[in-house]
Amino acid sequence: MYTLEKQRDLGELILSIYYFAATLIIGLSIILGLRPVCIAGCSMSPTLETGSLCIAQDIDAGDNLPEHGTIVIFYPDADVSNVLYAKRLIGLPGDVLSAENDVLTVNGVYYDAIPGTGNWITDVPDRYVFCMGDNRNNSYDSRYLGCIPIEDLVAKILFSLPFS
Repeated sequence: MYTLEKQRDLGELILSIYYFAATLIIGLSIILGLRPVCIAGCSMSPTLETGSLCIAQDIDAGDNLPEHGTIVIFYPDADVSNVLYAKRLIGLPGDVLSAENDVLTVNGVYYDAIPGTGNWITDVPDRYVFCMGDNRNNSYDSRYLGCIPIEDLVAKILFSLPFS
């Protein structure tokens, strides 16, 4: 017979399992350097819209840099601001970037053609990267900020959650 005591025991078991699972997830996240990130702003639209919830992995400046095209999170001015930016990594140290009539090339090779890219050319210095938003008409990025010091990179976006 199902009694109130058995119901209480079942509730305690479910609660214990929930706490164990939450602790395990948090522990693994810390060990793997994972963090949740909520996107605010439209500079990465349509890839990441305002309110998108993403999972990012910490970047250690001593590790290998992410590849071209990776979406990274960084402090635009680590000395002044605590606001993080999410942008696409376009240029790595030593790259030559050029944009002409919204067509972007990296080291002379076609990269993309997105309206708002503009006309410019730059060399990425050692220990710096060049980052841009996907919504180039509405992105405050390396075209205005300048190249980003590698040590200001915080994390790279691994994926966006489907229920964002």
